Amino acid sequence: MTLHSIFGSSRRRFLRLSMLAALAATFAVGATHAASAESVLDEVKERGVLRVAGVVFRPLQMRKPSGEYYGADPELLQQFADELGVKLEHVNAGWDTAVAGLTTGKWDLVPALCVTPKRMEAIDFSETYLMLGGVLTVLKDNDKIKSVDDANVSSVTFANVAGGWSEQIAKKAFPNATHKDFGQATDDQLALEVISGKADAAVFDTPVTISLLSEKHPDTFKFYPDKNTPMDVLPCPVAYGLKKGDTKWEETVSAFIRKKKESGELQALFDKYMTAKFITEE
Repeated sequence: MTLHSIFGSSRRRFLRLSMLAALAATFAVGATHAASAESVLDEVKERGVLRVAGVVFRPLQMRKPSGEYYGADPELLQQFADELGVKLEHVNAGWDTAVAGLTTGKWDLVPALCVTPKRMEAIDFSETYLMLGGVLTVLKDNDKIKSVDDANVSSVTFANVAGGWSEQIAKKAFPNATHKDFGQATDDQLALEVISGKADAAVFDTPVTISLLSEKHPDTFKFYPDKNTPMDVLPCPVAYGLKKGDTKWEETVSAFIRKKKESGELQALFDKYMTAKFITEE
């Protein structure tokens, strides 16, 4: 083998390696651009429309007979769409399809979702914008219950909706208390059990039902830990459901929520809609 053939072979090898390196670099750049373009944020801006799952959960998100959506979330999300420079579109959806529709790209965001470990396996969540949870509720003149701990004794009777979320909270938080379970009972019926003295206490969710009770029965109840603070038992942190693994989209949505929290605008929306007018409106 001559020196010419050796050097020629080496040069060809070098050229092939250089071409492969260039192709790899080009592919890497293309992959980076593709990953960036896959963010829901980029898709929303390119489409010019923010698609929101039209699930109904009063008073956060409600729907008029005409199909128009209103409530705290539609107002908040309209502000978000305005910041992005796009239109807001609600897509008719049910709770049974909310998460699945997000994973298949039917909508870009699902409002009013409780953050749960099971849901976190399939989707990501924004920063929490509301905390739902159970509040111990007793008559204002009840002298034997002055704290959460005071209610965890057998002499205290709870009125619960059988099979309901509040029943689960009551029995987990107050295992030593006496529990009366009512099938198909309404929150109003449970409240009347306490008002009439047939029960000492009940657990209601804050801020929705507690806001309603306070409006219907002013100066009647006292709440523990307090009216706006739920017990740390089976809490429901509420956030926006987002596409799994899309950090860019999650950071954008969460930053918007934080800004609205800090400005007080988010609380103002809740104050506006957490009233009997919207909670019970049909």
